[in-house]
Amino acid sequence: MEDLTVDVCVVGAGTGGVMAAIAAAESGVRVIVLERDTRVGGVGVRAGIHRYYMGTKGGIQDEVDRAARERARRLGRRARGFHPDALWLSLQERLTRLEVPIVYGAVVAEVLCEGRQVVGVVAETEENAVTVRAAVVVDATGDGDVAALAGCRFTLGRDWDGAQHTFSLVPRVVDDDGLLFYRNFDVGWVDTTDPRDVSRAYRDGRSLWWRDGATPRTEHYIGAASQLGVREGRLIEGEHRLSLEELIEDPPFADTVTRCQSHIDTHAYDYANESDLLQVWLGVFGLRDVRFISRVPYRSLVPRDVDGLLIGCRALSVTRDAGIALRMQRDIHKIGEAAGTAAALCVRAECSPRQLDVTLLQQDLIRRGVLSQADLDAPSRVGIDPPGQADAPDIVTTELIAALGGSGRGRAMWWLHRRGPQVLGPLRIAAASTRAARADDVALVRGLLGDRDAVPALVDMVTRRVGATLEGGQVDRAEPTWVAALIVLRLMRHPAAARDAVTAIVAEQASSDLLHLLRYLGDVADQLPPDVRSAAVVAVSDLVRRPALGEDFIAQGSGTPPVRAPSTSHRWGLELLSAYVLERLGHEQSAVWHSYEHHDRAVARTYATRLRARLKDVAA
Repeated sequence: MEDLTVDVCVVGAGTGGVMAAIAAAESGVRVIVLERDTRVGGVGVRAGIHRYYMGTKGGIQDEVDRAARERARRLGRRARGFHPDALWLSLQERLTRLEVPIVYGAVVAEVLCEGRQVVGVVAETEENAVTVRAAVVVDATGDGDVAALAGCRFTLGRDWDGAQHTFSLVPRVVDDDGLLFYRNFDVGWVDTTDPRDVSRAYRDGRSLWWRDGATPRTEHYIGAASQLGVREGRLIEGEHRLSLEELIEDPPFADTVTRCQSHIDTHAYDYANESDLLQVWLGVFGLRDVRFISRVPYRSLVPRDVDGLLIGCRALSVTRDAGIALRMQRDIHKIGEAAGTAAALCVRAECSPRQLDVTLLQQDLIRRGVLSQADLDAPSRVGIDPPGQADAPDIVTTELIAALGGSGRGRAMWWLHRRGPQVLGPLRIAAASTRAARADDVALVRGLLGDRDAVPALVDMVTRRVGATLEGGQVDRAEPTWVAALIVLRLMRHPAAARDAVTAIVAEQASSDLLHLLRYLGDVADQLPPDVRSAAVVAVSDLVRRPALGEDFIAQGSGTPPVRAPSTSHRWGLELLSAYVLERLGHEQSAVWHSYEHHDRAVARTYATRLRARLKDVAA
């Protein structure tokens, strides 16, 4: 066994880790990098996503990008976005110049702790085990592997079903202009912490190149990414768990270390399985594409349960809803740089990350271009502008109500909902509007504010299937109005639309809508009259016998009718949710639960476990 002692050990040389290592080394401390792969650079190099999508610029990232552009010219290769090989070589060159050793093929198997203090790691390589002792360890594994091994608490996937983001395994292409690019096909779901499921994900990804009529004559594929394009894993519990509300509101933090920029970039459109907040944001308000630029506190990089460890990757302490947005390559570059800079400061100050004087870190990050003084001084600015010309604090309720039913409806609804019950009076007056779309939006906001007098209008939307023929795909708009009304009624736990929901299940084919209908019936099952219960049992039982159930489901890039990627089928979700509803209606489903105990997809096994636990909680 080889024993090494350094100041900072960075585990993972991906999107965040490589920046953490460079930042720490530039600060004059001894750094070592442990990397399980054979190249540095992460998702932009190994997963083939060589284009930045949102995020904020600054810091090492800008310098490396300039070097990569020059390297690409010397290679004589052109690419859309940045050239992945040029980025890899530029990063490797910079680390070499800084004399940072990288141990490739190294997988951390153990974390060394003295009490609560992380003091190093043990990594397994093909040759031997390597013990690295360090004053500070930076977890840049993407999935928070080091923090998990150290005993830190974490969350994994959505609360409702445990699902993580859909993943990609992208083919590389040469486009019609002769530029290197990629096809960002989503393949399905994967549990990044389950080796069997990761292995299955690679098999699924490699089988799905040709779709939507593509052939070798029409798509000039030259290879495939060597690494899954994974968007989510563990989220470590830190000293502060950054929430989606905070991303939207952008409150000032005394310990701000960077900014992030994105929108709710969810790739699978099963909105019914998202949190209540996201169902409203996406499904009722239709604000999926609204961008926000938000501050990130240092405390989200500091795990709560141990010391001597910093998170320098997408596993930082955020809620799952916020993690959908705070994961862009540019932003994770800066998270990594902040973690590496903090680690070096801790070494020089001989303190733990929790004890670090954050003002010193902020000064260093301003000097590095990761942060600006304006980021520290700016007051809170809500990242969603109200409709019209008025500034947010000055816009009056009547102006917001006037915007309902129009192009600014989602933003107006958000602001009205945010103002709370004080707007119910004007909304009740506006309910008499002769404009149907405005009246529908008024009822939706009233329902979200708990006004039970809005229930008849909400039920009417469901009955008439309002908005069922709206143009546009799920990606770009709110759910149909009738589904938005059903979401609101579910949040109110009001059973008034149950009869219509049963009728809709019989007629409905779209998986995304069926999920909403089943979620609603599951939540109001204990309030249904006998005749509706009986009809619901028949409708749901018939639903699961449909031969093509779930095959229409959309994940980003997963295909258009009549072609779908088989691995994105949502049959598993619909069958399990149907079993949950039937159990809530008094019909035991042990055969279904048993059939999913050893399902080949981890997401299905996890969902089955969570639904059975919920049934036990309800029974208790």
